[in-house]
Amino acid sequence: MANISIKRKVPSPDSFVIKKRQVTIKDLLTDTVNKSLIEQSKGLTDLAAKIGQAIMAPPQTPSAPSAAASNASLGIQPMLSAIGFALGAVPEHAQLECLIGVLQYINDFSKKNK
Repeated sequence: MANISIKRKVPSPDSFVIKKRQVTIKDLLTDTVNKSLIEQSKGLTDLAAKIGQAIMAPPQTPSAPSAAASNASLGIQPMLSAIGFALGAVPEHAQLECLIGVLQYINDFSKKNK
């Protein structure tokens, strides 16, 4: 007996099947994008909550002197304290500008006396 192979002809999909496949692919892409957006928004929400907590938390006062003050020589520490005390008399909105001016003056003085 001879082996007879029968070729099956499958008709091309009709427009309904083609449309359904396209809709399924679009749904998968939409679901993937939506899941990605949800994860990103959760991450942003968590980040915003942490930032809000950090802003609302009361500032912690350091119990130990700052590293700059502790590394300064014993003769300079009283001067640093005096500058800090004097900055307390300056309005808060101008303290940074005042400190920058003091540091510029120190820089100019050190260049002049070299």
